[in-house]
Amino acid sequence: MIIYESVYPFLNEEFLASEILNEKFDINSIKNVAKKAAILAYMFLMTASNKGYKDLPSKEEVKNSKPLIYLANQDHISKKEVDEEFNKLFKKYFYPWSEPRLNYDILQDPFQLTTSPEGMEFIKEHEKLKLEAYEIGDGMVTIGYGHAEPIQTSRFKKGDKITIEEANKLFMEDLKKAEDGLRRLFTMWNDQGINVMISQHMWDSMVSMAYNMGVGGLRSTDFVLSLKDQNYIEAADSILSSGVKKADKFPGLINRREAEKELFLKNLLPTT
Repeated sequence: MIIYESVYPFLNEEFLASEILNEKFDINSIKNVAKKAAILAYMFLMTASNKGYKDLPSKEEVKNSKPLIYLANQDHISKKEVDEEFNKLFKKYFYPWSEPRLNYDILQDPFQLTTSPEGMEFIKEHEKLKLEAYEIGDGMVTIGYGHAEPIQTSRFKKGDKITIEEANKLFMEDLKKAEDGLRRLFTMWNDQGINVMISQHMWDSMVSMAYNMGVGGLRSTDFVLSLKDQNYIEAADSILSSGVKKADKFPGLINRREAEKELFLKNLLPTT
């Protein structure tokens, strides 16, 4: 019993976390991955508490987060790496710094989602219905709800007209392409062991972006990198700069990205 009491402090995760934060103990000497993850979780919660955060997440919730899982699996961890991964957790759990946690209850499996009727109307509203084919100088012929085809191979030429029914058919075809592209992205992440959860509003926002800039265009953005790390606030902020290089020529893109950011964050931020 005496021996147990004498060594217990050195097996206690909170004690070790405190010692590591005070640079009295080297976390790299801990080889047990589960133990290391638990100690890192305590370190994060102690740091958050010292910064004045309220309504802290549970130790288990933090321990199972991707930044700490990554650190726990490293043979060597530098102080810089700990700081970087902790910053990812701060962005995930707290926004803004002194506010309550985000509403993670709305997040779902993306493979169970399809674009909502509200999401469809959102896209249609921003694309604007044009029943007569037109060109904007980008090598494409556009008609309907932003349906675009290369001039050389297009079924349409400038001045051709379609009905509302035909425009809706083209819209549903383009919508499916955008949705299929997003599912391929989430499938790729799943194959890498990364399971990103999103809300219905996030899905609708992402489909709108993919519909507008193409799936390839969306996948090349900083937004996708932030979402992959489940940094939802950082991802939302990145929407504003996604696919707007021609904003001087198409100023409506800025308004659209702002609306997509607002939709992406809907019900995620705490209400006051």
